[in-house]
Amino acid sequence: MTLEDITLNLNAEGPKSRFMKLSLTLVLLNEEHIVRIESRIPRIIDSVTSYMRELKPEELAGLANFYRVRENLLAPVQVAVAPVKVTSILCNSALIQ
Repeated sequence: MTLEDITLNLNAEGPKSRFMKLSLTLVLLNEEHIVRIESRIPRIIDSVTSYMRELKPEELAGLANFYRVRENLLAPVQVAVAPVKVTSILCNSALIQ
């Protein structure tokens, strides 16, 4: 299930704001679960946004850091969609400005 693009500001030091545009896909066990999750999309976006806004741009640099961020996003997203099981979160695109 592909979510709408999420645009948020990052926790950047200094006078200049840093923004991120993120496109995510949730991997589900069953395609029928999409209908059950659609009503919970605002909660999912809130969970992702709350977590990502606390990150600094430096924490997103490099493949290992980005992998860690994806793994850390999985737990709050699973809480938001319970009892439906999300097996993974895929990042379609990420742009930091």
